[in-house]
Amino acid sequence: MDKLRKFGAWLWLNKERMLLGVLVGFLCYRVWAVMEPQEIDTNDQIMPPRNSGNVGLGEAIPPIAPTAAPGAPLTSLATRNPFLYRPGAATNSDGETEIDIELVDAPKVDRNGDLKARIKPRKGGRTKSYIVGKEVGKWRINEIREDSVLIEHVDTGEERVLRVPEK
Repeated sequence: MDKLRKFGAWLWLNKERMLLGVLVGFLCYRVWAVMEPQEIDTNDQIMPPRNSGNVGLGEAIPPIAPTAAPGAPLTSLATRNPFLYRPGAATNSDGETEIDIELVDAPKVDRNGDLKARIKPRKGGRTKSYIVGKEVGKWRINEIREDSVLIEHVDTGEERVLRVPEK
């Protein structure tokens, strides 16, 4: 009885190793099956399909036309998935990228002699002063003039002009 208990304890302690051995053996068998293809018996006669009808041996069997299930919606193949999110610039109906920032007032000269434009995001956010080359959201400031600011979209490269709002 003691030998049986010791054998059971040994099996329990080495169950992972035995499982690993079985899996490695199975893997070796599958690799061998791929590397050593089985010989195909060419003496077997190829039987024509049972539903061949009056088709002779030299004629090709016409393919079966696929049929759609009655009432199956085919629009799902052409419509966009509503849950798919594609990040990028929002466009309006004209195909132009919408500007989500606005020029608050006329650009001013700072202590260093650089023109700074005060720009505010349209969807909330604080008004900040920006110099040429800085990015505001998806837009980069290319040029600051006395009455306008030339901006470029970072992704599309589209250039737009922000004008000073009339009061």
